[in-house]
Amino acid sequence: MHKWMIAAAASCIVALWGLTPASAQVGTHCYAVGDGGGANGGDDLLTLVDFTDPNASTNETDVGTGTGTERIEAAALHPITGVMYAADDEEFGTIDLVTGEYSSIGLFGSGDGSDGNEDFDDVDGLSFDLDGTLYGSVRRSDADLLIQINIATGAHINNAFGGGNDYVVVPEIGGRDDVDDLAIDPSNGTLYATLVGSGGDILITINKATGASTNLGSIGFNSIEGLGFDPSGQLWGAREAGALVAIDKNTGAGTIFSTLDNAEDYESIT
Repeated sequence: MHKWMIAAAASCIVALWGLTPASAQVGTHCYAVGDGGGANGGDDLLTLVDFTDPNASTNETDVGTGTGTERIEAAALHPITGVMYAADDEEFGTIDLVTGEYSSIGLFGSGDGSDGNEDFDDVDGLSFDLDGTLYGSVRRSDADLLIQINIATGAHINNAFGGGNDYVVVPEIGGRDDVDDLAIDPSNGTLYATLVGSGGDILITINKATGASTNLGSIGFNSIEGLGFDPSGQLWGAREAGALVAIDKNTGAGTIFSTLDNAEDYESIT
C-alpha cells in the first residue's frame, strides 16, 4: 500500500540559495507542501513558512490555491537554478513557486539491484547533493531503496551505484525500515534520513555509495516525515500532524519549535 493511502503528504524545502521569489527571505523561510489544504479540498498546497516564527497564526502563507495533485510526498529546490522539483508518487515534476501549481516531467520507472527488478512507484524523499545530484528514497514493503534521478526526464539514473545497480538498499534498524525523507548537510555532503517504524522515529546517516546506514539516535517524536537543513546548518524535521521540530544532527534529539496548520498534514523539509 502506498504511503499516501495511509498518511498525508507534505514537503518543506529550505530556501538556501536566494533564487526563490522575493517573499522568501534567505535564511528565515522554507516552502511546504501540505496535503488537504488546496482549494479542491483534497489537493496539495504549497505554503511559505517562516522557521524563525513560532506563532502558528503568522508563520505560514499560502502560495496559490493548490498544486492540482493529491500525492506529493517530497520536494527539493535545485541548488543552482532554484527550481522546485517534487515526487508525486511514481511521477516526477516541478512546482511553480509563484502559482503553486505542479507540472509533470516523467516517471521514475523501475530498475535492477541486489533485490532484483524493483518499481520506483512511491518516492517519499528527495535531496540535492552539493554537486547537483538528486537522490530519492523509494518506499516498499521491505527495506526502502536509494536512487539517483535525472531531473530532465524524471527517470532514475541507470547504474548510478556501479556494477549494474540502479539502486541500493537502506537496511532496517530495529524494525524500522521506512525512509520518510532525506537531507544532505550543505557543509560536508553527509546524507541524513528519518527512519520510521516500530520503536519510534530515529535519525540516521546513509552511505551514498552503498546505502549502509548509521543510527544517530531517537528523535523523540513519531511521524517525523520531513527533514531538511537551513542555511545555518540547523537540521529541521516536520511532523505529519503539523509541527516544526529542531533536530540535533549529532544525537537525533528533537524539540518542537512551532505548529503548522494551513494544511492537514506535513511530510518533509529539505
